[in-house]
Amino acid sequence: MWPDRTGVAGAQQFASGAHWPIVSLVGRNPAALPGNRLALRRGRGGAGRWQGRRHPSLTSGAMARRLLTAADVRRRSPSRSREPEASRRSTLPPGLGFFAHGGVHPTRRLNEFPARPRDSLGDHSGSERGRIAMGLPVPPRASLGVMHRPMKREPTALADTTFDVLVVGGGIVGSCVAWDAALRGLRVALVERDDFCAGTSWNSLKTIHGGLRSLQNLDVKRVREISRERAAWLRIAPHLVEPLPVVLPTYRWGVQSRAALRVALGLYDALTFDRNAGQLPDRQLPRSRLLSRAEALALAPELEDRALTGGALFYDAQAYSPERLVLEVLRAAAAAGAVVANYVEVEAGVRAAGRIVGVRARDVIGRDAFEVRARTIVNAAGPAAAEVVARVLGSPLRPPIEYCLALNFVLRGGAPRVAFAAPVRTAEVATGLGGMRQLFFAPWRGHALVGTAHQTYSGPLERLRLEEANVQRFLEEVDRARLARRFSREEIVLVHAGLVPVRRRGPDAAPRFLRGPMIIDHAADGAPEAITLQSGKLTTARLLAELAVDRVVAKLGVRAGPCRTAWTPLPGAPAQPVRDLIASARRAAGSTVELDVLDHLVRTYGSAYSQVLQGYRDVPGWDARLCPDAPVIGAQAVRAVREEMAQCLDDVLWRRTELGARGLVTPEVRARTLALLGAELGAKRIELGAPA
Repeated sequence: MWPDRTGVAGAQQFASGAHWPIVSLVGRNPAALPGNRLALRRGRGGAGRWQGRRHPSLTSGAMARRLLTAADVRRRSPSRSREPEASRRSTLPPGLGFFAHGGVHPTRRLNEFPARPRDSLGDHSGSERGRIAMGLPVPPRASLGVMHRPMKREPTALADTTFDVLVVGGGIVGSCVAWDAALRGLRVALVERDDFCAGTSWNSLKTIHGGLRSLQNLDVKRVREISRERAAWLRIAPHLVEPLPVVLPTYRWGVQSRAALRVALGLYDALTFDRNAGQLPDRQLPRSRLLSRAEALALAPELEDRALTGGALFYDAQAYSPERLVLEVLRAAAAAGAVVANYVEVEAGVRAAGRIVGVRARDVIGRDAFEVRARTIVNAAGPAAAEVVARVLGSPLRPPIEYCLALNFVLRGGAPRVAFAAPVRTAEVATGLGGMRQLFFAPWRGHALVGTAHQTYSGPLERLRLEEANVQRFLEEVDRARLARRFSREEIVLVHAGLVPVRRRGPDAAPRFLRGPMIIDHAADGAPEAITLQSGKLTTARLLAELAVDRVVAKLGVRAGPCRTAWTPLPGAPAQPVRDLIASARRAAGSTVELDVLDHLVRTYGSAYSQVLQGYRDVPGWDARLCPDAPVIGAQAVRAVREEMAQCLDDVLWRRTELGARGLVTPEVRARTLALLGAELGAKRIELGAPA
């Protein structure tokens, strides 16, 4: 019998890190899967259709056909016709055959995968999932060691090449664009005015949503879209994204009654049937279920209320470190050939023959000015997008975009056992959120994350200005939630503040959040080579990047491969369950550093944790904690400067380690880190930049 982890005990094990394997959609006995022979047959015209026998353990033939359909293969690639018949046959459903062979193609050795020259865009086509299903070669997890190489900041390299695409902005969206484009064989450059992930991407609730909120609007397409993106992050970065059990309280009447949530979560589970495709065992999400009142309070005693009738348990995902996630995407982009540089500011556009052919940029550190030539420009500067458009195109951004202030709290006083939602009445009608809504509470590093508040904002977009009145207003909203306790100003460890795009349907209409990723093509402004991206969700950044690179490829008129980022693991992504990697690390290096430090290194760097332990022993104090209250050691700070493009002390403390996110950047921590890194940083760079 397989253990049940869908109830209270299962949720508590998720919260404690003890994840059990669960039954997957393809059958209750994974060992029997090789008997499920499913092959792709092709006709003369190249169209493919699946033929095969359903494995007895599948619940229905319809489910088998849904798991394996011709939609998984978008078009025939010339390279496939040259594949031997054995390599075009798969005995497993999509996403499983590849991993059943340990992440290595069953008929090829690692060095037999065809190389992709930098001056050729290649001819790989079809979805990554389709290639796995047909047994065609994909980048195996075992071969990702080449991606563990230092990121070096070389602004002069930006002036030496004419790039296919220049990305402006080093947040999650810009990073994903650079990675996607580089994987498709394009010549890519990325510049960021400040440090990577120094803006809205850093200020997040750390939740990777699965689309449940979109179900309230019966937006089935959006639910499927967001669920697939959540699955992609769990798949490509299992050490940085993990399942998160969430309790929704139920009351006697209304949309939060047990009957309403039973229907909603049943539909949600059906719509997200493929949420565990290709996932490691400890990253799979169980089905939702209803809880009794006692079960709900056992998981979330904060929800104690006389009107509470019970709860509903479902599973979302949480980012262990959003800033580390952005950095690993950038490392993957650099490993794929992209040239990336922080502290490079775009000052103006460069025109030739009536077209934008690049930008004039300035190195913020060296103060040198130079041109970056590019055939297309992707503006992913977030709230600074309008400023970039004005500088490069010399015209205002159309349509204009407004922004609201998004706030999240990090509260001390003990983390909740699991995440939960609490209803609250808000008067924030300026952002279309008036009335009842849900506040989200989630455990993180022994604290409670609370969010998100949305307030009107009229300050400068280039440099966000947060006032105490904004904080007090959100704190009052938290105290209005249906909770068994109240919070004080002294309990706030850190305030995350970012700007989220909103749009108006009419001049007098209230602004509303974007329903999905937004791409603005500047062809109407006389610059068809430029596009601007806007998004309000970390979860869908990868999808927005995929759509943007599709648009770039079309503008370039070149032949490029399909998007591969949904299935290509990020640097450090382990091929084994994270819990097994932690156990292996404890056996191999448990005597080197304290166990909580070792566990943190595995969760932060994945399979590259040993490089942190072995690579920086030339620095005295490499194994000492930078702060007694956090498992962050000196080796991480040294690695940040030597290999992760940190240019100043704040880059290290706020965006290369989690000291900033935990509110632990004290004068003592700064002095200790500066003493360790003084020689590494150099006197000219110590005072550069500002905290997030």
